[in-house]
Amino acid sequence: MMSAIGQCQSCSPYSTPPGFEERRTRSRPGQAIVPKAEFESSSARSRASQSETTYQLVVRTEDGDLITISAKAVQSSRSTQYSSLSRNAEGVSAATYRDRQRESSFDFSIQVDGDLSKEEIDDLRKLASALSRAARQVDRGDAAGAIRAASFAQDPNDSIASFEFSYQRTQQLEEMRARQVSYFV
Repeated sequence: MMSAIGQCQSCSPYSTPPGFEERRTRSRPGQAIVPKAEFESSSARSRASQSETTYQLVVRTEDGDLITISAKAVQSSRSTQYSSLSRNAEGVSAATYRDRQRESSFDFSIQVDGDLSKEEIDDLRKLASALSRAARQVDRGDAAGAIRAASFAQDPNDSIASFEFSYQRTQQLEEMRARQVSYFV
């Protein structure tokens, strides 16, 4: 006998509810409780992520040359999965669909106002390398390591008078899940 809220009053907690039957399964040892009635079940899952990293370095040399280096990298991915399972008089059917997409882009620009000497180019290369190491330390969450790496960014004996460096990284993640089950009596 069923009550108004759908619990079987004559069933023990370990018995099969009315409208269901026990079946042996190949994937898991033991019994599985499955509905006797026809049913359809479908699910969808979607996940999207995007990461954007921007750098800008503005350098002024001792003799007044101005160098601006800018870079932007964007990576995005999306994965989708749809699954369905149904049981009717003809039998059981199942289907799964998966789709994955990935995109990336990289923009880089360098602008030089003035004439750079070999020494200025070498000093600029050292500065960019030290700042790149500092940015990697920031990404790892190591503030002390980032400060240490940035401290090697400028040598008082080099040809760089001043510099400004900006670094930004943003990440977005979106996830959606949906499931629908229908029973037909």
